[in-house]
Amino acid sequence: MADDRGVQIIALRDRERNEQAAFLSLYQAAADLTRARGNSITSLRQPGEDISLRYYDGTGIQDAQELASGLTTTMLPIGQAFFAMEDASDDEANAKKHDEYLAKAAEVVHREMFSCNFSLNINEVVGEQSNLGTGCMFTEFDRNLRKLNYRNYDVGAYQIQENVRGRVDAIILSFEYTARQAIQEYGEDKVSDDIKKAAAEVKTESDTFPFVWIVRPNEVNPIGNGRFKWESLHVDEKAKTIVREGGYDTFPFAVGRWSKSGRDKYGYGQGMVALGFLRMLQAQRKTHIKMAHRQAEPPLEAVADDIEGIPDVRPNAVNWVVRRNSFGSIDQNALGNFVITDQTLKDDRETIHEIFYRDVFVMFGDLKGDRRTTIEIRARAQEGLRRLSQPVARLQEELLNPIIERTINLLIQWAVYRLRPRRCWNTTSSTWANWPWPCATSRRPARCSMCRYWAR
Repeated sequence: MADDRGVQIIALRDRERNEQAAFLSLYQAAADLTRARGNSITSLRQPGEDISLRYYDGTGIQDAQELASGLTTTMLPIGQAFFAMEDASDDEANAKKHDEYLAKAAEVVHREMFSCNFSLNINEVVGEQSNLGTGCMFTEFDRNLRKLNYRNYDVGAYQIQENVRGRVDAIILSFEYTARQAIQEYGEDKVSDDIKKAAAEVKTESDTFPFVWIVRPNEVNPIGNGRFKWESLHVDEKAKTIVREGGYDTFPFAVGRWSKSGRDKYGYGQGMVALGFLRMLQAQRKTHIKMAHRQAEPPLEAVADDIEGIPDVRPNAVNWVVRRNSFGSIDQNALGNFVITDQTLKDDRETIHEIFYRDVFVMFGDLKGDRRTTIEIRARAQEGLRRLSQPVARLQEELLNPIIERTINLLIQWAVYRLRPRRCWNTTSSTWANWPWPCATSRRPARCSMCRYWAR
């Protein structure tokens, strides 16, 4: 039986999706020319589908990858610290103790992030944000593996909502599970009868069913007496029922926009800026290839009465004719101007290189000559960073900072390496309570009686 909340969430998702439609069309057009893996944003593609035939020029793909890799390796060097924490309070007496703790905590956070799948997913998110305009990262703690886990969601799979200050504080995701996966995830007592029936047969257990997941501020229908700041609801879209409800203390998603206007929720990436040039480049490259073929194998003209059959143009071929010059290549002017077309292609490629900041990340590799002064190198580097300052600032504020804050909170919550202090504040009696660490003989985590956090 349908749930009123489930119906409302699906209706909200549909309304947000309709408002997002124009952006998704642009995102799909840009992804078609800049992402080789081919995002299924508005056009559904089968896994393993051959998409190579639609490319005549790979400049957009190469430049988009160069931009994503350059940003990732510059801002997030693998195995190296890319952020630090400091005490902003005025407690000078304990400043040294706080600095030691924060330095150790930053070291632990870096070690935990680089020991899981963070590096793999952050490159995808940065690539989607810089290229299309909007990127999304989900951060969680895997209870079974006792490790952090990060997931990247393609922009066509979710819709976002902003609060009054323009920050993303709600997200709606649409996805599919097979009948077997749905039961594994939600339990047999939560799923609909259709899913149970499909999972019972081997031939239908792989049938897919749509689900909707919304995470938003816990304001409309507070769950757990308002214990969580954000509520999380999973809806069976077909049955319109709630199959799971819970919440989070911190917003688990980080949604970054490359650049945006004041009225738009979704961002504009460099792929959208270069879209017109990319389309023109594909058309020109197609013409350029045809022109090269005509130059290499030009069409022939022959006098009907002077030659029999089709002229043989293979190497060392002999054609018997009645008189000389019975057939030959057509006028060269009809083959097109190869030189002008080639120069036009180079100009368009240079424009696309500039849009994707290729010169910023390969500025020293393209220099001619073998001697450069320190002043020249420093000036070139500063110029590149100045051009990237605005988009990088938004990437830092909307994507990296929320990911780091969420990661720290998860490691504290799950007491990884005892980042959490040994004492908890009891809000009921306004006193400090001892942290119940597990005994040495038990590997099961113990939970504090005064709060929701677990010790390792």
